[in-house]
Amino acid sequence: MYKNILTLAFLSLLISACGDEKEPDLNNKKTKTTVKNEIESKVNTKVEELLPPKYQSEVEEIEAQIIRIKEKLKTEPKAKGWILIGDAYMYLKRYDEAVSAYGEAYKLEETHEIRNKLKAALYEAGQTMRPKI
Repeated sequence: MYKNILTLAFLSLLISACGDEKEPDLNNKKTKTTVKNEIESKVNTKVEELLPPKYQSEVEEIEAQIIRIKEKLKTEPKAKGWILIGDAYMYLKRYDEAVSAYGEAYKLEETHEIRNKLKAALYEAGQTMRPKI
């Protein structure tokens, strides 16, 4: 919870620094992804690039692992691989990409675990419609 408060404070500072006069309405149903996209468009950079170097290297390592797993999945598609990718995207707060990864896993193996992960990613992404599976 403390981390979420710090994140919201950080996002508020970024929005106000970009010249937006109004404070963000935190009670609005606008998703975290939408706020992140707005910030990225205003400052013309990815939020991940604004993180301290320690976290930037962590993000780069995770992205490298995602690429490695995706390459492996091209020849040997497995639900477990797509779940790992979806979990990584959830950790990076890239919810739309997590929805796609969990959707691929669900196509390969229709389990409650994957369905629950897909539902969580859909909720975080602010999507109300089901993906085409």
